[in-house]
Amino acid sequence: MKLKRGLFLFHRWLGIGMCLLFIMWPLTGMVMMYVGFPELTEKERHAGLPALDAGQIREGPSKLLQRALPEAPVTQFSLSSVSSRPAYLLKQAGHPWLGLYADTGEWLEKSTAEDATSAARAFFQAQQPGGESTEVLYRDMLEMDQWTVSSALNSHRPLHKVALHDAAATWLYVSSSTGQVVRDVTRNERVWNWLGANLHWIYPVQLRKHRTVWANLLIVLSLVGLASVLSGIIIGLMRLRVQRRYRGKDVSPYEGVMKLHHIAGLACAFFLTTFMFSGFMSMTPWGLFDAKTSFTQQLWRYQQPGDIRSLEPVYSTAEEIRQLLQQHQTDDIKELNWHWFAGHSLLALHHSPDVFQSLRGKNPLTEADLAPQIKTAISHLLPDSEVSSTEYLENYDGYYYSHHERFRPLPVIRVKFSDPESTWFHIHAQTGQLLGRLTFKNRVQRWLFNGLHTLDFSALIYRRPLWDILLILLCSAAALFSLTAITIAWRHLRTDT
Repeated sequence: MKLKRGLFLFHRWLGIGMCLLFIMWPLTGMVMMYVGFPELTEKERHAGLPALDAGQIREGPSKLLQRALPEAPVTQFSLSSVSSRPAYLLKQAGHPWLGLYADTGEWLEKSTAEDATSAARAFFQAQQPGGESTEVLYRDMLEMDQWTVSSALNSHRPLHKVALHDAAATWLYVSSSTGQVVRDVTRNERVWNWLGANLHWIYPVQLRKHRTVWANLLIVLSLVGLASVLSGIIIGLMRLRVQRRYRGKDVSPYEGVMKLHHIAGLACAFFLTTFMFSGFMSMTPWGLFDAKTSFTQQLWRYQQPGDIRSLEPVYSTAEEIRQLLQQHQTDDIKELNWHWFAGHSLLALHHSPDVFQSLRGKNPLTEADLAPQIKTAISHLLPDSEVSSTEYLENYDGYYYSHHERFRPLPVIRVKFSDPESTWFHIHAQTGQLLGRLTFKNRVQRWLFNGLHTLDFSALIYRRPLWDILLILLCSAAALFSLTAITIAWRHLRTDT
C-alpha cells in the first residue's frame, strides 16, 4: 500500500509540475510544422546573389589557395559576391574563412558597419525582379541574439544586424568574416517563433548561449516528463476495469474531469510516450550517438592526400574565369564552386542551388566521366574497411530526404562500408562532393528522433496533407488531455491553499 500511495503521489506532483509544459509542447509543435526557426535557405541565398560580371574579374583563385592550410579539408571554395563585388571565399574544416576580392586582388578583411549595410542593400535588390529599393538601417554588431543562436553561424561571428524597411520588416545578419548575408528574419517569423520554436525548445537567448546548461535542462525535463507519462500509464492500467466495472457500467472509478483524464491519458499513452522519449533522443544525451571516427579526417582522405596548396584548381587564372563567364553570360551564373576528390578538382557553375553545370577544362562533365574518379576517392574514405554495397539514388528515401525546406541535391551515390560503425556516405553524383555520413548510431537516432517526434516517415511526408492531418490530430489530442491535467492541478493546489 505504501508503494502504491508513493506511486500516486509521485505522478500527482510530477503532473502538477509538468502540466503547463505538456500543453505547450504539442501546441507549439503545430506552429513549427509551418513556421520553422529562421534560417537562410539555399534558395534565398542564391536569390540574393547578383549574376557574376566577367568584366570585374581581374584576379584568379590561386592566390587565395596558397594561403590555405596544407592538411585541412576544404568545405567550401567558391567565387561568389560580397556587396555586389566578386570575391573568392575559402573555408577549411575547423578554421576561419579566408576571402579575396576578385576585382582588385585585395584580401577580404573583417567587414565593417558600412560593408554590412552595403551587403544588405545588395542582397535585397538582387531579390527584387523590378529592382525596387528600400531604406536600410544598421542596428548593431553582436555575437548572438535570439535569432542567431545556431552553432552553424559560429564561423561568421560577430554578426552585423541590419534592418530593412520592406513590407516584411526583414532583419538581415551579415557575417563579419565573409561580408555576406547569412540569416534573414521577417516580422512574421519573429512573431510565430515566439509561439513556436522559442517556446518548444525553451530557447531564450539568455539560456541558449550557455549551450551545456540548456542541453542538460532539456534532458532533465524530457526525463521528468517521461517519468510522468509512464507513471500515469501504470496507474491508469491499475485503475482500469473492463470486467467487473465500477458501479456496474464504468471502466474508470473517477468522474468528471478525473474520468476524462484517466481515459484520455490511456488513449494518448503511446503518442505521449514516444513524443517525450523522442524529444529526449533529440538532445543526443551523454554522447549516445557520437561517432568514434572523425568525419574531417575522412573528408580529407576523400579529397586528396597531400598538400592542398600544391593543387592547381581548374580555371585558376582571371583570364580563364572571364572567358568562362562570357561563354555563359546568358545563363546568369551566380556562383562558381570548386570541388575536390581523389586529388582532382572540378568546377560547378551555379545559376541556382539545383541548376548548374560541372566542368573540367572546357568540357562539361557527365556522371559517367566522374564515376571512375569518385570510385577512387571512395577507396580512400575508410582504407581499412571494404565497401559492402553502393546505391544510386534518383529520389529521396527514408535516410536521405528533404523536408521542412531542407535543400538536398539529387542524384546521390550512397556507399555502405563494412567498418565497425557500419558507415554510410552520400556523394553528389554530378559534382563528386561528399555530402555527409551516417553511422549505425546516426541511423538509429534518425528513427528514434525524427521518426517518432515529427513522423518523418516516407509514407507520410511524401503524401501531404496526410502528414499534416495526422500530426494535427495527435497534437490536438495531447493538448486536450493536458488541459485536463491543468484543471486537476489547479483544483488540487487551490484546495491545498
